[in-house]
Amino acid sequence: MGKLKIVAMKYPRLTKGVLAVNNRVQRRGCRGKKTQFICEGLLQNLRIRIKGIGNSITIGNFSRLKNCSIVIIGNNNKINIGNECSLTDTELYIEDSRGEITIGDRTAICEKTQLAVIEGCSITLGSDCLLSSEIRVRTGDSHSVLDTNGKRINRSKDVVLGDHVWVGNRAILLKGCEIGRDSIVASGGIITKAFHTSNCVLGGNPARIIKENINWDSNRIALEE
Repeated sequence: MGKLKIVAMKYPRLTKGVLAVNNRVQRRGCRGKKTQFICEGLLQNLRIRIKGIGNSITIGNFSRLKNCSIVIIGNNNKINIGNECSLTDTELYIEDSRGEITIGDRTAICEKTQLAVIEGCSITLGSDCLLSSEIRVRTGDSHSVLDTNGKRINRSKDVVLGDHVWVGNRAILLKGCEIGRDSIVASGGIITKAFHTSNCVLGGNPARIIKENINWDSNRIALEE
């Protein structure tokens, strides 16, 4: 979104007008009753389906959603996307009521990724996170697991990523998982529980800490000889 930000700073009134027209067209599927939709970013081929009352979608300054979809089925759910985020080919899905998806400033999601919330839980991605492609983040199992007496035992739980977390290709983040700041989830890793340690690499199935005392940078820094 760097180019849009530069243009907006140079031609603020023109940029605001163009974005307003574009976003008005893009939000045509946002028809749930009493739905609040606030967007200060750029929407490109956004598909929206809302069935319910009192839901809200907020998209921050200079954020871009390209080829994304938003599905909300239920009441009083919230989607909050921060400033200067970039989402490509991403599905944000909430079912049931009082669920929430929060994406922090400058977080990027590359493609073919789904964030799915059910049963009033939440998914929270911190600021400056980077999610690769074909990732699944889920707060629940969708179906019921019962004990032998017929009592359901699979409770849905929140998912939390701290600031500056890098998630590799085809990783799966399941209900109840937490990842500390400045950490990495290796490609194909399946996170099934809370890891409160920061600056670590998580990998495997189920994931474990495979390296500590690390950090990462989205720029490819030259190796020292």
